[in-house]
Amino acid sequence: MTVNQLIHGLNFQAHSKRINSICFSDNGKLLASSSKDKTIKVWQLEKGKLVNTIFFESDYANCIAFNRNNKTLVSAEEDKTIKLWSLQAEKLTYTFTGHQKAVNSVAVHPNGKLIASASDDETVKLWSLKSGKEVCTLTGHTDNVVAVLFSPNGSILASSGDINDKTVKLWFLSENRSVTIKGHSDWFGGVYSIAFSFDSKLIASGSKDKTIKIWQVDTGKEVATLEGHSDEVTSVAISADNKILASGSKDQTLKLWKLDTRVLISTIDFGEAIQTVSFSPNSKMLATGCEKGNIRLFKPQSKLNSFLQELLN
Repeated sequence: MTVNQLIHGLNFQAHSKRINSICFSDNGKLLASSSKDKTIKVWQLEKGKLVNTIFFESDYANCIAFNRNNKTLVSAEEDKTIKLWSLQAEKLTYTFTGHQKAVNSVAVHPNGKLIASASDDETVKLWSLKSGKEVCTLTGHTDNVVAVLFSPNGSILASSGDINDKTVKLWFLSENRSVTIKGHSDWFGGVYSIAFSFDSKLIASGSKDKTIKIWQVDTGKEVATLEGHSDEVTSVAISADNKILASGSKDQTLKLWKLDTRVLISTIDFGEAIQTVSFSPNSKMLATGCEKGNIRLFKPQSKLNSFLQELLN
């Protein structure tokens, strides 16, 4: 069975072990996935085929992100580094060094000039893609920094901390100030995933405490708490049209929520833990990466979920 056949709401076995990260290119034509099987794979969606495979000798990529030119990938590595990969040459072109422990997350600024990284060393670092040099180090988290993300308008960097931290920090880059958001459970509040709304006014956080919280970016005030998952929320994503919030969980379900009303639209049972969730830039496709190495793709044309079809069209 080809990827073209599977793109309409079914699974395909992409990796032999857990998928750590999944992302679309800016033009929506490519989908990349990284796995504990020590590979990064890139799929061309229109032709439905695997076009790139990057192999690691020892460690693996915890997170990946496309550069804005869609020709290179940035990866956050278990070996304490951030790496830049040429997709055309299928080779490593640069290694950023400076973190003292594993790098958990990486993000590319909308202008394509900066990358941000989050690490178990409790820091966030900013790097220049042009020079390869570290720009600055942001401190303040009190546990592993699990996720990092730029706002769509590029003015804010968000980061989130693990169980002993339980916060989301908003770094207002041009204003040289930060806001710390607190609210997840004191016992199980590690924040594993964050997602900005397309207008950069809201940020969602998915937590080990089994909830998703939505916050106002300008004030840090909690807008809503979404409950329904029976295990930790591993990933959240917001569609570019600001209509849907998707959440994946270790409870083996994908939940779709209407962002403006916070109403649960649908729950889809996967039969395996969901590790990562991502919307395409045009909101026309939703991708998930799972514990057993499966990728599941949903398109509006799919009859699998009429609610998703109605809202994404």
